[in-house]
Amino acid sequence: MLGKGKDKKIIDAITYLREAENTGGSPELVNIHTRLMKGRASFEGILTNTMTSAMNISNLDLQVSDRVEELNELSDNLLSSASDLNHISAEAALVTKQVAAAHDMLAQSITEISGNTMECLQAIEKSEENVLSIEKLSMDAEADSKQMQNDMSALLKVIAQMQEVIGSINAISGQTNLLALNASIEAARAGEAGKGFAVVADEIRQLADETRALTSNMSEFVTNIRNASQQSAESVETTVTALQQINENLTVIVDGNIENRKRLQEINESLTNIAATSEEISSSMNEVENQAAQLDEKVTEVTRDVETLKDVSASVGEVVKPMITIEECLKDTNRELGKMALDAFYMPSNRVFIESVGGAIDAHKGWLLKLEHMIENEKPEPLQTNDHRCAFGHFYYAVQPKNPEILAIWRGIRDQHKEFHANGDKAIAALKNGNTNMARDFLKRSEEISGKLLGDFEKLVRIAERLDKEQIRIFE
Repeated sequence: MLGKGKDKKIIDAITYLREAENTGGSPELVNIHTRLMKGRASFEGILTNTMTSAMNISNLDLQVSDRVEELNELSDNLLSSASDLNHISAEAALVTKQVAAAHDMLAQSITEISGNTMECLQAIEKSEENVLSIEKLSMDAEADSKQMQNDMSALLKVIAQMQEVIGSINAISGQTNLLALNASIEAARAGEAGKGFAVVADEIRQLADETRALTSNMSEFVTNIRNASQQSAESVETTVTALQQINENLTVIVDGNIENRKRLQEINESLTNIAATSEEISSSMNEVENQAAQLDEKVTEVTRDVETLKDVSASVGEVVKPMITIEECLKDTNRELGKMALDAFYMPSNRVFIESVGGAIDAHKGWLLKLEHMIENEKPEPLQTNDHRCAFGHFYYAVQPKNPEILAIWRGIRDQHKEFHANGDKAIAALKNGNTNMARDFLKRSEEISGKLLGDFEKLVRIAERLDKEQIRIFE
């Protein structure tokens, strides 16, 4: 038999599943009450754990999906890079072969040039010997010409002296002729006595005439000799001048040959060094060809690895699908648990609500900081932008408080929370497109919404704590 007074209180406590005072009711009812209270506590744990699991699955799904996207993008980039590298490798191999062929032709040309240079050097040396011989002969000719010039000067002096002597003979002949004429006149005056003297005078006159005629011819002959000697002297002087100019030119030619020989020797030495370097280059080109062949093999391996990576990425993407299914199942489970929570037997305590909303405050603050961090670094990172799949979203869309004071604020949160995450999604999209300024604008919008949203969260916590102290159930 149940005691009416004490058992009624236990029955009321069981009916509304509230804490019961130690009234000393029947053991059966007390046991039922205790078991139901433990069951509800277990239900609270299940509700909390299920929502936590759903949140963790959402985060895991977000992380894996983001990594799958990165893997796909990376594999596409690697595949493109491998293709480019393969193309570059083929071009490099072709260029290497062309360079090797050009190098062989260059080496052959260097060998030919070196041989031609040696022949040219030998020809220059031989030419230098000939020019030196010509220079010696020219210098000897110049010396002989100068001696001839001196001899012609002496001859001209002798001819001048001969002309002076002829002039003196002509003067004496004229005087003699004049004396003979005077003697003939005096002999004529003397008459018979002067006939013998007249004959002598006539003979002297004839001799003077002959002498004058002879000296006249000699003067003409000497003049011709002087003129010829003068022309010869001028020719010898011209010859000396020409020989001097030839000797100067020959000296320039000799000096030029010597300088050319030195330069050709230097060129030949440089060609020898180039030939030695060419052999080293040839060896290096062979090594480059070997490396190019190895590079081509490595590129082929990389291409295969990238294709494998793409297949692995696709496989990882397939792994996400069961996680999405699990998340949807957990979401449905949470909603069912939320419906069950409206029943007095499964109704969670106010503390569950307070802790969930308090956690949402910290989570959304951290969410903003993470978004700000990635925008400042201009590097997108995984961030939950689905208002249904964040920690608070799982709680919000699973449970429904009944308290009018709480419900008035609760209903207004939905659109704010949705817009808050939507702006974050737009900010990340803008950041991926390289538009940092637009990303900052969406961040600013999220911050503005966050101010009111977090204010409502804090207000809900304050109201819930007050109701908890007043022992008023939020879900009742």
